[in-house]
Amino acid sequence: MKKLKLSQEWLIKLLPEGLPYPSSTLISGPGGSGKPLIGFSFIYDWLKAGGNVVFIALQYAETKFVKTSLRQLYNMDVDSYAGKVAYIQFGHNIETWEKINQNTLRANLLKPDIWEKAADNLMFARMEEKMKLYLSIDKINNEKVEPEEIQVPVKREILEQIKEVAECTRKREIPEIRKI
Repeated sequence: MKKLKLSQEWLIKLLPEGLPYPSSTLISGPGGSGKPLIGFSFIYDWLKAGGNVVFIALQYAETKFVKTSLRQLYNMDVDSYAGKVAYIQFGHNIETWEKINQNTLRANLLKPDIWEKAADNLMFARMEEKMKLYLSIDKINNEKVEPEEIQVPVKREILEQIKEVAECTRKREIPEIRKI
């Protein structure tokens, strides 16, 4: 199995040998714990290494959030990776999936036949009230690892902006999901 070389010092502390691939990774944690922000660090390195990325962010209906976050965090212009980036938006009110444009689909990810995938890598994010983001890893390549938690160095201003976007989306989407 190959390993993705990581560039963020804080992430290298947890995964000194890199992230194994091909594999699937699930970053879990409560709402507002910074899961997408941690995922963006892997995405940054994967795109730089020539990989393809599919963004599946349940609570961010628009691609603008992804583009803005990667620009703020890593000075990365996602649009310069044409043909390497695709988006799947959460569509709770549709039966299967629909094509939005050349690189975007909307899919009802609550339907088991649309989305069934176990994660080879399992990570947990949490956010303290003081706007500090933390990451721990539970398993890599389906093997348990010794737990260690590190603080992810993201500026408070960025965390506050992203939390604001997430709260607006939650207020709009969660009531609809509860109806299902």
